[in-house]
Amino acid sequence: MDSNSNNNSNLSTNSNVKLTKLQKRELSKLLDKYENRKDYGKESKNPRRDFLHITEKNYPDYYHVSDSKFRLDYNAEMKELEKHGFIDLIWKKYQEGEYLEKIALQYENLEQAYSVLNRKPKIEYYRELEKIFYKYYKEASSNLNNFYEEMLSKLKHLQKLPAQVKYETPHEIEELLIGLNQLTKNKELEILKRNFSVELYRDSKRWDKYERRIVWIIKNYWSNKTDNKELDQELNQELAKPLKDHIYDIYMMEDNELLAEFGLIENPRHVNISGYMKFSTHQGEIDLVAFYPDVGLPPQMVKDMKINTLKANCIITIENLTSFYHYLSVAPDNHLVIYLGGYHNRMRRHILNKLWDFVKYQGMETKFYHWGDLDLGGFRIYNHLKEKTNIPFAPLMMDEKTYLYHIDNGHKFNKDYEKKLTDLLKDDEYSEFHNLINLMLKHKVRIEQEAVRDIVLPE
Repeated sequence: MDSNSNNNSNLSTNSNVKLTKLQKRELSKLLDKYENRKDYGKESKNPRRDFLHITEKNYPDYYHVSDSKFRLDYNAEMKELEKHGFIDLIWKKYQEGEYLEKIALQYENLEQAYSVLNRKPKIEYYRELEKIFYKYYKEASSNLNNFYEEMLSKLKHLQKLPAQVKYETPHEIEELLIGLNQLTKNKELEILKRNFSVELYRDSKRWDKYERRIVWIIKNYWSNKTDNKELDQELNQELAKPLKDHIYDIYMMEDNELLAEFGLIENPRHVNISGYMKFSTHQGEIDLVAFYPDVGLPPQMVKDMKINTLKANCIITIENLTSFYHYLSVAPDNHLVIYLGGYHNRMRRHILNKLWDFVKYQGMETKFYHWGDLDLGGFRIYNHLKEKTNIPFAPLMMDEKTYLYHIDNGHKFNKDYEKKLTDLLKDDEYSEFHNLINLMLKHKVRIEQEAVRDIVLPE
């Protein structure tokens, strides 16, 4: 039976209405349902009401066979909420006062309901967020246009925001967008997370609260669009794709690799290198030959270095650390070897570009190679390396012969992995691996770099 009996006449008109925790929770649920209606914020309203259905599935304690305490307490608190004019109680037929069927929101007293919960109506909250998003949209890289434009559209039309973007307060939303915009601004040097957090929030740990959500936004919305509209048209490409489709495959990166791509790191990552090279900084000249089997160059040194001498027929980047030292054990003197560490970061790109510029300027015939895993990740890392550095790398020990020779040391892969490999066959950027990929699809085996024990040096 619907007990809608002009409850707004019973509403306490002062601010002394105090609700219990349970009453606040149930009233909040009803307001959530109200705000998630398709006709919310529109002049034309569907006459249906918003209910909480008191079913055994939703409220198991309410129907406890031997303990009626929860049901009796619940009924008493809901009756009190009804007296305040916030809800109507609908009882089960022939069980009025004993068992509730459902609870309905009272629309006449919505303003008071929001007030007693100290809650802003969704439409007011969204208008406030719209101003915040628009402010940071104007300051953001155009690579984030996809994200900001979609969020602004959702806010305008009062649509649900992704869970990764929702926070309790506008201030938290603002801090999220500050972190997103600042991370994606180009930086010459890498910066430590704690220092970055202090710069943004004056709190060394505040960044941790937003990091995973910012990474999610970048992975799902970052585009390959430039800041030059004429150039975008000239390229005649699909430049506004999410990252999962864009040429750098950042969508496939681990979170720490993606952050490093934007210069944000947990701790300083030295560049491990071995070979015959001399370079200078403002502190003097350094000869790599003096360090064996390798040396780790700090980021600032890589930034400041000027290459003076290079004696290398080949420059080899290597994906994994174990394989890096394995290669050094057999490498000839005229090989310069660099540990890449998965997807290369900004500092490794700095040194590779300096080497490439030196080779070109000196007219040297030095060749660049990359050795990585014979698997999906290895192919993506190789492609990312070529695209980001614009250096004509060639794969090393990432061929059919190496694959078949070490296949017994490989790992079987599943259907999902098989589909992702098959997709690379449709991409011309991976054409140099197409024969190998077909072989892998035949044997259903991938091989990690560490399993390749017999080093074959480039000719």
